[in-house]
Amino acid sequence: MKQLIMVLILLTLVGITYSQHCHSKELGLKGKIKKVTCIYYAEGEFINNRWAPKDSSKFTYKTVSYFNSLQNVDSTQTFVNHSGKERLIKRKAYSYVKNVDVSGWEYDCMDDVNYTISMEWLDKSTYVESAKDASGLNRMSSKIYLDEKFHIIKREDQLYREGELFDHSITETKFNPDNTEHSVSVTENKVSNLEYSMDEYTDQRDKAGNAIKKTYKNGVNTFRSIKYFIIEYYD
Repeated sequence: MKQLIMVLILLTLVGITYSQHCHSKELGLKGKIKKVTCIYYAEGEFINNRWAPKDSSKFTYKTVSYFNSLQNVDSTQTFVNHSGKERLIKRKAYSYVKNVDVSGWEYDCMDDVNYTISMEWLDKSTYVESAKDASGLNRMSSKIYLDEKFHIIKREDQLYREGELFDHSITETKFNPDNTEHSVSVTENKVSNLEYSMDEYTDQRDKAGNAIKKTYKNGVNTFRSIKYFIIEYYD
């Protein structure tokens, strides 16, 4: 009987952990999010006292994410700018069981590979998302560490191609305690032995209150890369 009670308590605690976490909190978004379109430009310029893409038609990548009522991502699509045209390179979908057990699939349109996805919580602030193809030779894993505000403060990513380690990077992020919209990230790539430091400033909305989240990144270059988040909400 005592063991049964302990199991019930554990399940309750796990349920609470999952109910508190959601993908929109990881992104620092507010409100009931329905859809987020993220457009990334590798190069921006300062014009009329504001940062803007140097060429808005030449984005580097674009992701479109659809959120369910519990504010977790149901599906995503990733596009690249290929010869001036959008080209779909990845599709991903998630399936939730009571918002705890997570599975799904990812399709790599470039390499024509299907992956199965799973997510496992290690403790209340750490989880691992894994993906692998039928052979197991092509696989990816991301170990995610969250702070008490659900910001991602560290992630470790590994990618295997045909059984060989293709990429292994660790990113640690520190948020300014006086301004959570300012973070500093350091990424170390274990394979190429490179390190990259980056400052990121975020505006949740513009002055007119439009549903746009903008990030400006100061990297090792003299220009700023820019990400635009175009946000749609549930009514």
